[in-house]
Amino acid sequence: VQTRACGVSRQKHRYLHQLADDVFQGRFQLHRLAETPDQQALCQLTARLGIGRWSAEVYLMSALDRPDILPFGDLGLLKGLEELDGGQYESFEAVVERAKQWRPYRSTATRLVWALYLDNRGLLNPMAASSVT
Repeated sequence: VQTRACGVSRQKHRYLHQLADDVFQGRFQLHRLAETPDQQALCQLTARLGIGRWSAEVYLMSALDRPDILPFGDLGLLKGLEELDGGQYESFEAVVERAKQWRPYRSTATRLVWALYLDNRGLLNPMAASSVT
């Protein structure tokens, strides 16, 4: 009920409740993801109700600090890369191809492209940026 009071949709509340139940009942061991290889961790996450590929990849990138994750389908990454390169990407597969040169640091490159995207819109917090250096 508290999640609904915070503005979480009924469907997402259901997903959160199921995830919590899976963790509580031992069907999903969230703490073990830190030691699980990327692909296996992605499979375990996306097997959960309501967790798709993008959410799983961003979780690995952000919460687990995995160095070589490219969040497939991320619109901010696509638009930021178009602004960086000055071109158009016809599909996200083209972004994946472009990002091959960033290996094994695609997570870092993604964060930098996101920062460019936000900065170009005046949305980058200057205080947050200064704490990175």
